[in-house]
Amino acid sequence: MEWCKACSHAHCWEEEVRLLFEEQQRTLRFLEWHTIWWMDRTNTIKTSDKALAEGRHAYAVRQAELCRQIRRSFAHTWKDTQCFLDLAHSYSVSLLT
Repeated sequence: MEWCKACSHAHCWEEEVRLLFEEQQRTLRFLEWHTIWWMDRTNTIKTSDKALAEGRHAYAVRQAELCRQIRRSFAHTWKDTQCFLDLAHSYSVSLLT
């Protein structure tokens, strides 16, 4: 009975780790897309007011850089997530044998 409970917990944990890894990858892809989106805004700003155009351009560049920095920070923080996923898998396999 205890073995069945442990095996069930291991499977749940492995699934949670797998879902977390997928969510992390989606977040990184979104931040990469958002950086590109902001950079595209720098090229599409049309106005006759030069000061306003420069301000909008600077804002878009700053937002793109913020997205780039957040993505870099998350990627660094999450760099070992794949190791945890592999550990979870090996743990659940060892319970089954």
